[in-house]
Order: sequence, then C-alpha cells, then structure tokens
Amino acid sequence: MSKVTVRQLFEVGAHFGHRPCFWNPKLAPYIYGKHNGIHIINLDKTVPMLTEALAFISKTAGSGGKILFVGTKKAASQTIQKEAERCGMPYVNFHWLGGFLTNFKTVKSSIKSYNELKVKIDNKGLANLSKKDAQRTRRKLQKLSRNFEGICDLDSPPSALFIIDVGYEGIAVKEAAKLNIPVVAIVDTNNSLEHIDYPIPANDDSIRSIELYSSLVADAVLEGIENAAASPSEGVMFTQPQSSEATAAEQAPAEASANTTDTEATKVAEPQDTQDATEATGSTDDTSKTSTSEEEQQKQA
Repeated sequence: MSKVTVRQLFEVGAHFGHRPCFWNPKLAPYIYGKHNGIHIINLDKTVPMLTEALAFISKTAGSGGKILFVGTKKAASQTIQKEAERCGMPYVNFHWLGGFLTNFKTVKSSIKSYNELKVKIDNKGLANLSKKDAQRTRRKLQKLSRNFEGICDLDSPPSALFIIDVGYEGIAVKEAAKLNIPVVAIVDTNNSLEHIDYPIPANDDSIRSIELYSSLVADAVLEGIENAAASPSEGVMFTQPQSSEATAAEQAPAEASANTTDTEATKVAEPQDTQDATEATGSTDDTSKTSTSEEEQQKQA
C-alpha cells in the first residue's frame, strides 16, 4: 500500500477547515488552530486515520466485498465516477435515492428495469416505435442512467461505503448505520463523527483534495484485489488438522464393529464349549459305571 504523507495532504489543501462559527465541537481534538478566520486541521492526526481506513478498504475488497463510492456534490461527482470505474466498484454521483440501502429490494427491481431498457435500445428495439415514443424512451433511459448507471451491476447491499462530505450525504450515513454497514468518510470541521466507523478529518470541499482521497481509496481497492488473486497462485495447500472430537468420532464406528465381531465369535464358541462339556460328563459317567461293575464281580467271587 502506498504510504500517505503529511506533505501530500498539505499540497492539496487538506488542512483547510471551515470558519469557527460553523465548527463542530466534537472535531476539536483534530483541529490544530485558527488562521485567517478558518480552522486548520491537524494533519499529523489525519495521516494515521487515513492509513487505517485504507487498510480496511483493501482488506474488504480483497475478501470480495463491494465498496460503494458516494459523492453527489458538484466538486466530487466526476472524480467519484472516474476512480470508482477505475477500480471496478459501484458509485453514486448524482443523487442518493432514499431507501437505497434500507429498501434495496425495490431499488434492485428498478435496476433490473433499467438494464432491460438499456438492452432493448442497444438491440435496436425502438425501430418499431413511432418517433415520439422512441424519443420518450430515450429520455427515460437518460433519466434512469443518472441514478442507476453506477450501480447497475450491484446485486446486494455493499460491504462498505466511502463518502465525501458526510453532511451532504447524511441520508446515506443513516441508512448505512441502520444496516451496520461500515462507513469510511471524509469529515470536515463543520460535520459530525456520528455513525462514522473510519473518519478522516480533512477538507472535503477542495477538488484537488477530493481527487487525492478518491485516488488513494481506488488504489487500496486494486491492491486488495491483486493480493487476493495472488494468494491462491502460490500453490500452498493448507490441510486443517482434525480435532480430537473428530478423531474419536471416526474411531467409534471401528470400535463398535470390533466389539460386534467379538460378540458373534463368543456366541459361536459357546455351543462348541457346551458340547465339549457334555461329552466330558458322559465319559465320566461311563468310567464310574465300569468301576462299579468290577467291584460287584469281586464281591461275588
């Protein structure tokens, strides 16, 4: 992962905050001071928090999760789309649809309709329509593409959100909090840290700073995917050792079968032993009879 430095953030103006009259007191630990009537953000605290957030994003992307890029204000719209497309992740850069996460089932059906309409137009399905109807269909597709173009391949809620300006995207933050979806966000001095899992105190209005944040996040996503793809190719096979319980469970049937065999052998041997005992008793009786007859003959003599 590329190392983020204070100098990089300083050069793009990430240290500039808002006027003190608009500040959020909860951001006080991350404010260095005031200069020319605006707050100055302490970049020494921003760097480790940004590094931690990038590590989380890389890990999430490497495990197959989807990172939803969110930035609908004018300064962030084009950058969010560019970087999200570069790393192959979904994005929302025009308007956050209310209930996008909490009512994803309905949104998913709208995405399906949009994809079907796009395929229909690509396959020249408007040839049989009148000029007026064809124009109306194209306008409908253009309107839907603003909301669904960035999420047309999203089949389930994302694994995490990357947000520029949590004050502007407050609905997205609340929906993610309700569904326990982690949020990585750029938080300026006039915004709140509530419901933000990985806050990054920095300027969220400068175009240059937004380009830097988005580029770093996209790089972290690509790195996580590359690392995940490289791991299986090393050819290392891992065999999980069996627990003592599993070993005992495997040995139990063998012991049971052995006991059954011994029992059957005992049952077969019992009749043979009985027969031998009977024969032995019979031979004893014959011997006693023979000795008795000999004694009687001697008495008579």
